[in-house]
Amino acid sequence: MQQYGSGKNIWRHSMFKLSRFVLGLALAGAVILPALATQPATPEQVAPFQLAAAQRVTDKANGFSIVPPAGWEAGEPNEQTFLIYLDAPKDNFRANFNVNVSEDDSTPIKEIGKYIKPEFAKQFDKWKLVSEGTVTLGGQPAYFISSRFSMQGYDIQNLQYYIRGKKKRFYVLTFTALASSYKSYESAFKQTAASVQAMN
Repeated sequence: MQQYGSGKNIWRHSMFKLSRFVLGLALAGAVILPALATQPATPEQVAPFQLAAAQRVTDKANGFSIVPPAGWEAGEPNEQTFLIYLDAPKDNFRANFNVNVSEDDSTPIKEIGKYIKPEFAKQFDKWKLVSEGTVTLGGQPAYFISSRFSMQGYDIQNLQYYIRGKKKRFYVLTFTALASSYKSYESAFKQTAASVQAMN
């Protein structure tokens, strides 16, 4: 694990750099996916990715494994995300989750919230904290935060998890739904997060 200098200024500088890294992953998940999710899927797009039942998905390159909700469809990965899954369109929106990975630079899990919350409040219209805390995912401590905000004309609620993997990997999981239907998805979001396994 990376050791920080004992001087207060060195610690603050390191944490500021780290908070920008974490914020970048968080914003990528929160901003990009809802815009993608509003696009209706055609039968040609859906068929190759349809999951007949809940099954584990493994990404060996990123050392990550998870069980998506049954029936959700895989989206196309991009430079910010290596896993994307979407529910069927409802109210011109598709609930979704995505996973980002980057190099872990040793942010204490319990310190993440105090750095990202002020930035979220600046970045998102009508941002409001719903809940936050720590849990254990895949045998590792993880920070979670649920937020509500307005974006692109939608009232959104999401749930994010920040967790360490192996080989200095750091993951951000983002689950997103319309605020009006979030409660109906919350159990599936948490069950999916609980299925996380980090690999070598």
